[in-house]
Amino acid sequence: MKIPLPDLLRKLREKQVERGLRPASERFGIRVWSWTAQRPRLYALASRVAARYLRFQGGGTRMIRRLPFGKGWTLGRDMPAPPGRTFRELYAKRKAR
Repeated sequence: MKIPLPDLLRKLREKQVERGLRPASERFGIRVWSWTAQRPRLYALASRVAARYLRFQGGGTRMIRRLPFGKGWTLGRDMPAPPGRTFRELYAKRKAR
């Protein structure tokens, strides 16, 4: 059938945002992320902190059972913990070799 599901979902979310139907916490989170993403040094620092925190959250099983801001998402599933380094750090290390 080739239904463009990702495009349809994105457009639905856009309409929800335009109409103010998304939760206030989600709108706030997006604004904070947007503000941070416009400041490369702050974004790099926040990414490093988040990657290490999520690795810590994964513990010995390397699976995250609960996310601080994603409780609904992790109620029915676990998320693999990141390796503890950001993509930029991993890329720089690989490039240095």
